[in-house]
Amino acid sequence: MKRKIFYLLGILSGVLSAIVIPLDIIGEKTAPNIWIYANVSFVVGSLISVLIVFFLLVPIKGKPLGKYVDPNFTRIKFISGKAFKQIVLMAFGNTIASLGYFYVLYAFSDPSAILPFMQAAVAYIILCEIFTEKDSPTISELHAISSILFGALLASMSPSGNIDVLGLIIVLTLVNGGTTIVALSQRKVRSVVVDARRYDSINIRLWYLLLTTLMFLVVTYIMNPSYVLEMFKIGNEVIIIVVVSMAITFFAKVTYIRAVGMGKASIVQAVSSVSAILGIPITILSNLLSPGYFVEISTNVWILIIKVIGAVLVAMGIILLALSEVRAIVLIRIRAGASPRGILESLSKIRGVIRVSAVTGKYDYVVQVKLRTLGKAYGLIASELDKIKGVEDYIWLSTLYEWEEI
Repeated sequence: MKRKIFYLLGILSGVLSAIVIPLDIIGEKTAPNIWIYANVSFVVGSLISVLIVFFLLVPIKGKPLGKYVDPNFTRIKFISGKAFKQIVLMAFGNTIASLGYFYVLYAFSDPSAILPFMQAAVAYIILCEIFTEKDSPTISELHAISSILFGALLASMSPSGNIDVLGLIIVLTLVNGGTTIVALSQRKVRSVVVDARRYDSINIRLWYLLLTTLMFLVVTYIMNPSYVLEMFKIGNEVIIIVVVSMAITFFAKVTYIRAVGMGKASIVQAVSSVSAILGIPITILSNLLSPGYFVEISTNVWILIIKVIGAVLVAMGIILLALSEVRAIVLIRIRAGASPRGILESLSKIRGVIRVSAVTGKYDYVVQVKLRTLGKAYGLIASELDKIKGVEDYIWLSTLYEWEEI
């Protein structure tokens, strides 16, 4: 059950994020300037987020409505300590990513080109996780990363058959670099426990958006003061577009943050990359509903085939990553006279072990494991168990299906 919800949240985040891009393109075309539109988006988005959070405080059957969105939500909380440092880092990363995103929004009016561009962040996140875990990537991970990167490159081809090199550089540095900072920081915030509870995704989204808004306004004011001052003269049509866009974005980010709290940031980013597959159908639908705002889909059969192949490669990479994570249970029996406390401590230090329980019966310990790929997981755990004095025997049981109350 938990795994199903995890993947559902990731996919839902990707779908909602894909819907936002055409709305932003229409808003950018309607507004006098892309940076004015960006500032309006953040200011209005912050106000919308505050209103949504207050709405989620409304009690339903004795508990706030927000609990149905995230079970950890109880009230508006001020985030402090180590978690606040990560929130600041998230806001910094989001500011960098947003600067790149709004430039790309201005430079490209084709969602089918923008969406795949932004999925390379999964490769960055995996590399960061591999570096922090001091572990080399597996063959399946390398295949998945290559598939996503190459697929994104093909799917981003313009109707003329060209690839915008400057746009590609901006996305690979600013957008995906900032996204990586946000994703890894979110994971750390979600791991912080205060009053026997983890920080909920709703509060995390609210506070890091407010900080991002402040940082973004400062940056754009330095670029040109008129970008901030002129946003107060924006028309009602743009305001309506921004309200709809930021309301959808709020829930896209909340579902993403909640998913990050349930699994690896790289897997969440990979699953949410389903948005890349929606690029072409969203462009077609957007052209039908709002003609004139978007680039016409190329009628060149070869370009269409290349873009579809790119989307398929991204999808294959996502699926490969999603299926690479391994969960298992290891039953361990210790020798008579061995120190239970010492063995328990040694087991808890093994990388990939997420829980150790001492039990009665034929076996003395039950160890829960979560790692990438079966071969690497088994080899790593087995070699570490062989080093622990007092371990007499152990059995590895790979998890095929599970249910967990969350």
